[in-house]
Amino acid sequence: MITDCEGKRYGGQLIWQEHPYFESARGRTSVLVESRPEESFSGDWVPVIRVDVYVLPSKLGEGRYDGMARDLQELSRSLLVDLYGKSRQTRDLRFSGEGRVWHSHEHELASIEKVLDQLGNVLGAIARRPASRVQSVLRQQRYWGSEQLGVQAMADLARRGISLRIVDRPVLVRSRRRMESFDVPEHRVTAALLDILGRRIGHCSNAARGHIRAIKSDQHLRHVRLSSGPTLYESVDMPKMARLQQALSKARRSSAQAVALRHLPFLDGIRPELVAVRQGIFQRNPEYKLLLQIIRQFLLENTVWYEGDDSPVVTKLTSRLFEQWSYLRIVEAFRACGLELREWTDALRQNLRSRFILDFDRGLAFEGELGQGLRLRFRYEPWILGQESAAKSGESLCRGSSADVAWCPDVVIECLRREEGGWRPAYGIVLDSKYTARLKDRHWSETSKYLSIRSTETRRQVIRQL
Repeated sequence: MITDCEGKRYGGQLIWQEHPYFESARGRTSVLVESRPEESFSGDWVPVIRVDVYVLPSKLGEGRYDGMARDLQELSRSLLVDLYGKSRQTRDLRFSGEGRVWHSHEHELASIEKVLDQLGNVLGAIARRPASRVQSVLRQQRYWGSEQLGVQAMADLARRGISLRIVDRPVLVRSRRRMESFDVPEHRVTAALLDILGRRIGHCSNAARGHIRAIKSDQHLRHVRLSSGPTLYESVDMPKMARLQQALSKARRSSAQAVALRHLPFLDGIRPELVAVRQGIFQRNPEYKLLLQIIRQFLLENTVWYEGDDSPVVTKLTSRLFEQWSYLRIVEAFRACGLELREWTDALRQNLRSRFILDFDRGLAFEGELGQGLRLRFRYEPWILGQESAAKSGESLCRGSSADVAWCPDVVIECLRREEGGWRPAYGIVLDSKYTARLKDRHWSETSKYLSIRSTETRRQVIRQL
């Protein structure tokens, strides 16, 4: 996006030339017009007009842009789970790969609602026969003379200097009594989970309210009717707010359900604690075994919660975002067709060692077996060098011309065949992403050179499709 551009004076009018001033801008954007005396090249700029506008991604549309950003965001959050899991000690290898991060607060609420329904059923069954233990409790009681006193009560009376022969009745004495208690490890863990669910429900509710406030604050910019159709506020924001209101209603129901379960007679007043599950705990009967399974599965599936905004701020150029999204979709499409490819977490972990932002390195590659003696390789922005440089670098592809200036297409798909103990390219496709509403002749002329890409070893033309 061009952030600084001077207007030119033509015939008494100040005119700005046609430029992509709002390239990669999206949402609320400030436009500032400043002026200074024409003869003063070193004077200060004085603000004249400042106006907020709302920029829409017209080439893609609001829905496609959100979908593109969501796909890349999902990849980055999945990578977060992988990195988080490997930075902590894994205690059970059977469950180490089950952690996930919910991609929105709506997904998280759905997960919480599901586990509360499961807990409601099993806790209702447990309430008919809850686990308990007998504990000795120090209590005060009235002594009239006929009750049996224990050793502790007699010692307490002696310390206080009270003689039962001359003192008026009743006498308050402290003694230990055996009572039934529901304070067992199983109930402490259950109480801790219900408290966690209550906090997460509150967080999701606050996020939904904040999102509604943010939408309403931009209403004056998006509720502008440019044609006979609905405004952006009517077509996009109002349905979104209706969905957020439904999420708030779901959060209120879930919160009430969690509070009701927390105040069941055998859980009310129990100190919440995620104690270590040792042999014998949660093994009293089938209901407690099922309760442990529900708790463990929920905690494993919710290892990491995403605390960010559901409306991300994208810091890349839209054209760059579109290129990386295209590569992501190509790799995932072949993976969905059954081609075995390495996971994104393995491909990008090296990339993130010195960065704070997820990005694709030039030359990022995925390979998978296509059949006996055949492989597919997907490369992102590979360097296509001249033949001599490509041979020295061990590259499988090179430029067809004699020039040594490197080319760099967006995506290259190679079909490799095993020949004489090595893998050589047999067929190739170049995909060059163009962030534009319609392709023009110049786009084809700029990319037609890639059809001359050849095999470095055999010099045979490899790229057959563009």
